[in-house]
Amino acid sequence: MRSILKKVVNIVIPTLLVAGIIAMLILFKPDTEVIPAFSAPPPTSPPVNPHQERLFSEYGQVLDSLRRQRNIPGLALAVVRNGEVVYMRAFGNKRNNTNDPINTHTKFRIASASKGFTSVLAGMLVRDSMITWNDRISQYLPDFLPTPSEYSDSLTIGAILSQTSGFPYQAYSNLVEDGLTLEELVIALAGVKLSAPPGDIYSYQNVAYSLIEPIIYSSTGKDYEQMLTDSLFTPLNMTDASANYMDMYNSDNAASPHLPTRYSYSPTPLSPSYYNVAAAGGINASISDMSQWLRALLGYRPDVVDTTVLNQVFQPRIRTPLMNRFYRRWLGARRAYYGLGWRIVPMENDTIVYHGGYANGFKSHVAINRKEQLGICILSNSSDNLVNEAAPMFFSYYDKYADLIRFWEESTLSN
Repeated sequence: MRSILKKVVNIVIPTLLVAGIIAMLILFKPDTEVIPAFSAPPPTSPPVNPHQERLFSEYGQVLDSLRRQRNIPGLALAVVRNGEVVYMRAFGNKRNNTNDPINTHTKFRIASASKGFTSVLAGMLVRDSMITWNDRISQYLPDFLPTPSEYSDSLTIGAILSQTSGFPYQAYSNLVEDGLTLEELVIALAGVKLSAPPGDIYSYQNVAYSLIEPIIYSSTGKDYEQMLTDSLFTPLNMTDASANYMDMYNSDNAASPHLPTRYSYSPTPLSPSYYNVAAAGGINASISDMSQWLRALLGYRPDVVDTTVLNQVFQPRIRTPLMNRFYRRWLGARRAYYGLGWRIVPMENDTIVYHGGYANGFKSHVAINRKEQLGICILSNSSDNLVNEAAPMFFSYYDKYADLIRFWEESTLSN
């Protein structure tokens, strides 16, 4: 018995010792990861241009002060320079006299600023040889034959998008507000006599502009909103954008429209009007969305919207009145033109391309200076003229700081 016990001890103890040693090695195994002798610090942010910051601080304070003085419920603002979103702010509330602040993803109706999206979308179809600017409307809508025939035979895509269709001013926009469908509006418009040969005179339209919608469907097999989503909203990362009433109505982050009262602005119900002519005035978007749109308009998304398209839609087509008096007041503008869905204002040394919009208690304004690679968008949930003032006022402020901004960049960033 003693000999058996001795054998067990001789076997078990060495086994336990070996197991213990292995366990110790596992527990205290050194880290085999190679640690570099030197770790580079994380990259630092680019230096802040103090003159540009002063510009935004001054301009933002003035804009918000004017908003408060006029009791405007809310504003959202974005500025893009050299392809970068250099300023984006939201002021005020979605609904007046509440504490529900607007943020950069709050949806607004952009109304007639939708026309710029439509012309760019059409330009992309021209680029892809799916349509041409000179295609006659009757090629796509054979029953659309307003009188006289010698005028309607020359009615083209380029004419309707340049506001030179020849229809009387704002033909049947009253029916848009009455809620007729686009199909009903097109039938009604076909009975309107053209007052001038297409291409000859400027005459602003909403119904005639939206003739592009059935043309887009005929040439692509997709409706207008689907083409917008596939061709512009999704690739530009415009995640809040849409072109239909229910999306705005059901959103939990949408601004409420407001109309003026004697001393203030009061909420009004969201209206479905102008969604029935979405190509002319039915897009919803946040200021975050519009900042990405500005980048595309300034040529910084050539993978989506190339320069040939931009050059075509920004090309002046017809002389117009200077619709925004604030461009004259702030910037001394004297002439104006309409391109394809865009207003063009030549200045002494620059050219401003812009479009504004108003519908249902919402106002919008989009403006760019291609030479300076500068763009601004202002959205509001009121009808106040501050939106129309804000862009030319900004360009005026920028002119005051431009030389300082550029000199600082040249001297600082070159070192």
